[in-house]
Amino acid sequence: MLCPSRARAFVVAALALLAVAACRAADKGRAPAGADEPPALTLARQLLAQADADGDGRIGPAERAAIAPLWFARLDADGAARVSREEFLLRFDGIIAPRFDSPRRYNRAAAASNALGLFELADRDRDAALDRAELDQALAGWFAAWDADGDGGLTAAELSRGLLAMLPPTNFGTGAVPEKQEPRADLPAPPPAPVLSPAESLATIRVPDGFRVELAASEPMIEEPVALSFDEDGRAYVVEMRAFMRDIAGSRERDPIGRISQLEDTDGDGRFDRATVFLDGLILPRAVAAVAGGILHVSDYQLHYARDTDGDGRADLNEVIDPNYGRGSVEHAPSGLFPAMDNWIYNGASTVRYRVIGRTLVRQETERRGQWGMTQDNFGRLIYNVNNSQLLGDFAPPNQMGRNPHHPTTAGLNLTIATNQRVFPARMNTAINRGYATGVLDAAGRALVFASSCGPVVYRGENFPAEFQGNAFVADPALNLIKRNIVADGHLTLTSRFAYDDREFLTSTDERFRPVSLYNGPDGALWIVDLYRGVAQYGAFMTPYLRRESVARGLDQGISRGRLYRVVATEQKPAAFPRLSHETTAELVERLAHPNGWIRDTAQRLIIERGDRSVAPALATLAAIAPRPETRVQALWTLEGLFAELPAATVGEAGLKLLAVGADFRPTFSPPSNVAGACLGRFADAHPKVQVAALRVAEHLVTELGQLQLEIDYFPQREPVPETLFQAVLTAGNQPKPASLPLLAQLATRGAADFLIREGVLSGLRGAELAFTRRLVAEPEWRERAPGRAALLHALAAAVARANHPTDLPALRDLAAKLGPENDWRRRAIAAGIASVPPPAAVATAAARPLTANERMQVAAGATHYQQVCAGCHGLDGRGVVPLAPPLAGSEWVTGPESRLLRVMLHGLTGPVQVGETQYAPPAVLPEMAGLAALPDEQLAAIASYVRRAWGHGAEPVTPQRVALEREASAGRVSPWLAIELESAR
Repeated sequence: MLCPSRARAFVVAALALLAVAACRAADKGRAPAGADEPPALTLARQLLAQADADGDGRIGPAERAAIAPLWFARLDADGAARVSREEFLLRFDGIIAPRFDSPRRYNRAAAASNALGLFELADRDRDAALDRAELDQALAGWFAAWDADGDGGLTAAELSRGLLAMLPPTNFGTGAVPEKQEPRADLPAPPPAPVLSPAESLATIRVPDGFRVELAASEPMIEEPVALSFDEDGRAYVVEMRAFMRDIAGSRERDPIGRISQLEDTDGDGRFDRATVFLDGLILPRAVAAVAGGILHVSDYQLHYARDTDGDGRADLNEVIDPNYGRGSVEHAPSGLFPAMDNWIYNGASTVRYRVIGRTLVRQETERRGQWGMTQDNFGRLIYNVNNSQLLGDFAPPNQMGRNPHHPTTAGLNLTIATNQRVFPARMNTAINRGYATGVLDAAGRALVFASSCGPVVYRGENFPAEFQGNAFVADPALNLIKRNIVADGHLTLTSRFAYDDREFLTSTDERFRPVSLYNGPDGALWIVDLYRGVAQYGAFMTPYLRRESVARGLDQGISRGRLYRVVATEQKPAAFPRLSHETTAELVERLAHPNGWIRDTAQRLIIERGDRSVAPALATLAAIAPRPETRVQALWTLEGLFAELPAATVGEAGLKLLAVGADFRPTFSPPSNVAGACLGRFADAHPKVQVAALRVAEHLVTELGQLQLEIDYFPQREPVPETLFQAVLTAGNQPKPASLPLLAQLATRGAADFLIREGVLSGLRGAELAFTRRLVAEPEWRERAPGRAALLHALAAAVARANHPTDLPALRDLAAKLGPENDWRRRAIAAGIASVPPPAAVATAAARPLTANERMQVAAGATHYQQVCAGCHGLDGRGVVPLAPPLAGSEWVTGPESRLLRVMLHGLTGPVQVGETQYAPPAVLPEMAGLAALPDEQLAAIASYVRRAWGHGAEPVTPQRVALEREASAGRVSPWLAIELESAR
């Protein structure tokens, strides 16, 4: 976490020089047309425009004093007297809205990072929430420090200089004008990057005292590894993407030369000595998970199940299970296949999860998470990341917050756990996409922030010292390092801080060391997959600068290598790989108490796959009396999986069959009463995490809903911690209506001050919003205004308005009108909620002319390219994917002028972006879309033609010649377009 004293230590000499340039631009008041403005300068200009009441170009003492109350009133719209980090980020644009008095480019990505930086600096007690006193103190302290001449007034130059010195850097650069994609002249020449042998490369790796790194496998045993999965007997299944970027153009990437190798350590020394090609002939394999006696794996964007039935180490069964696993580019398509504690298998960059029940693989929609890799903590909470934000995660459980279409919310999901992106590499990092930009590298040429964070893992082993338990490790292959974060619970959120203030857990001076995935191992060690090569950036998203840099320095040479390492503590020998397949089910139950989370997870999976319900009493006992809360939680989830059933769910002995289900699907459960009773008994567990797990599992195992509701009824009297209260709200929302509304009202009354609890209440009210509003206004306690109550009524009214039911909306208006003067705050909240939802607009569709035969072929080709390049962010249905990109279906950006669409495709776009009546900005979408100029004209034309004809569109297709003309016309463009710059495009 960033503290004020540390913030200034992050500033380097380059930023100081930039501050001077920014101040000069601020004093002139206008940047060159099309200029790229530093976010600190933009924020300074906006703040000056907002607070300079007398128009003298300065913010005087009285004007400064007025800022904090104004900001807090807008941030604390619900009167809760505290603003969570989520609320701050959602509402910051409302208090400092971008102003554009010239066609300068506003770096939205860096601005979103700056908003987060401001919050972290102001949140002095580190509780992930701001109160008025904290904001007052923060702003007063900053303004006083920035008043360089002591005259009490602040100019835009002083504001900009102060903000720039205080805020942490971003990897988007801070240049005041568009910068040419050329090596920075102020940096020394980078050192050579020769191909090193495994032993030579290992010698370049540094870890803290008390640890060592051991080589476990290398080429030719494996080549181009990207992921792995250990099975129950410690065998590693390694995914080898051997067609990835074989040259700088990424040629022949779809050649079927990928494979999955099975590695074994036969002598127990921690080094694999036997390798078998388990599967070959694969197209761009990218994920694997050992389950159900075989592996799930992804090849050619399809999900397969493979199994070795004769024990020779090679798969003799390999069948497609889900042909629609997820399309996209190599960089943005789904990956992961992470089996989580709740018995579902999750995927990065995907809206799909899977579950094995018997010999059936259930497929269900879920929220989109991360980009490459996924992990969980000891209580099953999902943690992941994207390339420029090193640690994201969920506080809310999956598939709960999106239950109500009348109140769409992602609260509690995709939380920024690590708010500081600072890194400390051991070598120069000029070979990264934005290595040319001011503020990305320090004066020595080392990156200031993450460039390509991926492959996170929460350490859950027993080999490291106890203080490492639950720490999150994050890899950055572009920067040759692994960071260690200490993760903790905040108030209804997750937070983290660096384990080391000025260094990393692991660094290497070998530029070709590319740690892409991290794992907990069966031995308790931390495992690293090293995609050992010079070029790790996928070609379609490689900047011209990086392409030239890579070729000039020979980084595109020396492929077909790869290494696996394990990091072990020097004071404790790693455990031997287990042979869990040989253990009885009763012995596996005992394994749930093991200190290594990998052992617990694998034992849970095997118990469920065997289906031996005779161990249920032992599991129930373990859930009640196990000393470790993580064991009690894992025992509850094992019971849930053991009693999950599907009607007619059996298939042949060897394979799996797919069952696609809807959002409301739940397996059937028929546990004996003692199992259900054991689950209910955990509601009173001493540990909140066990209470939360019991609530979630009880929804499945307790067949008597009345009994479940009776138990939850006690929560308002038990003084539950906020986390348990939040889960009780979610569980109550899953119970039948209207019987559960009284309970939900009690819980809402207790937790209305918390944004996340309000959102949880609303998520469970689909179709019952009006009835719930009536109940609240009838409650005597709700005659008094209290924090969060007006916000809840406002949101309820907005949900009724969105539902647009012919009788409910008039009934709500009538209800509000009958509230007397003493209830004026309630009437205003309801009226404002209704008014916040515009009436649905009629959409006119123009008739499309028939396409020629050649145009039909072009559109068909465009559909394929779209799936590979664009669908990962915009969705196969064109409806957009939260939190990545806005919709294309029905968008004027697609069906409008060809030139505007092509400019965006060639050079990218930064927002905010207006689509229809909705404005899209972070955190609902990524801050910036990268350009696709690396693709040839024919492909860009095909994609453009497809999106202009898909989803009911009738716009004219685009020719390659038109793309070539636009490419030539905008050849000088080196940064993404700002939406406002393209408003007049024709």
